[in-house]
Amino acid sequence: MVFVLLLIYLGGCMGPNERSSAGTVDSIFHEDESEDPNNTPGDTDIVESETFECNSLTPGIGAACSNSDSALSCGVVRCCYEGNPLCAAGVLTFCDDPGSNLCGTCGDLDTTTGELGASCGAFGCGVMGCNEEGSATACIGDHEPNLCGGCDALSFEGSFEANEIDANNLELEAGDACSECMTGTWTCAADLHTLTCMGGQSSDNVCGICGPCVLAEANLEIYFDGAYIQNGTRIIVESIDATRRMIRFDPFIPGPGFAGLARTQIALVEEIGQFNRPRIPLSPMLSNTVSNVSPDADRLFILPETTDLSNFNFIEIYDAFLDRVLAAGALELNP
Repeated sequence: MVFVLLLIYLGGCMGPNERSSAGTVDSIFHEDESEDPNNTPGDTDIVESETFECNSLTPGIGAACSNSDSALSCGVVRCCYEGNPLCAAGVLTFCDDPGSNLCGTCGDLDTTTGELGASCGAFGCGVMGCNEEGSATACIGDHEPNLCGGCDALSFEGSFEANEIDANNLELEAGDACSECMTGTWTCAADLHTLTCMGGQSSDNVCGICGPCVLAEANLEIYFDGAYIQNGTRIIVESIDATRRMIRFDPFIPGPGFAGLARTQIALVEEIGQFNRPRIPLSPMLSNTVSNVSPDADRLFILPETTDLSNFNFIEIYDAFLDRVLAAGALELNP
């Protein structure tokens, strides 16, 4: 009799509309008030309960959570709803986790000052990064441009004395004379961070003079009706000091489509357009938009020291994107 009274007491402690965090209950006790002749007043039956619902009182609601292995808990536990892929059958809650922002912290990233990675600052040489809190973008590393107008540190090409180059030398300017023989001119490349001593010579070149030391030349035959490179363009191979030979244009006459070239290279070749025959591609590329190298003819193209010019008959300019030779000319030695 005591056991029955205890069951009746327990059944009366839970109302039919109360909810639990477990999702569902298989059964609850309540007093049977039916007129079933097989039951006597005070008997109890076990009957199936309705499914529990999630509400603001469900344990865990509103707590921080995470759907990743990160130590950050950027999410909030919320009630499941129909169609939510994060909610399995019978599960009351899920973690509504947007993940961290691009600066690695929780919450929306304030990009009022600019998007991540964008150029910024008074000189335009800064880059938008994250503030210390990771809550907003901030301009980082702005500085004065180099003497070519770019933001990267200068690199140098050509013939020059070692003590002539000082990236912090404010007296050095594009257009100044350069090289031991003072025959060259400092010329800024299109990338704005390469300074070339164009036409510079040292007295120890193979000619032994302070002046042009041309080893070979090629007057280019123009293809595509001069759309990319026009008639009158000439390439020369010259010795600039005791060991180095460079190839440069003298002059270069661009066509209207030159600025749009994507992957263009100069090469010494045995036969024009024949990739199965000996060829020496020259560095740097005339253009390489994959590496953000804009088409630029104001460069010195390096000839490897071991190259024997007598093994090649032509110089060609080939664009890999167009898969076409743009210009080519017979290589004339000792002009």
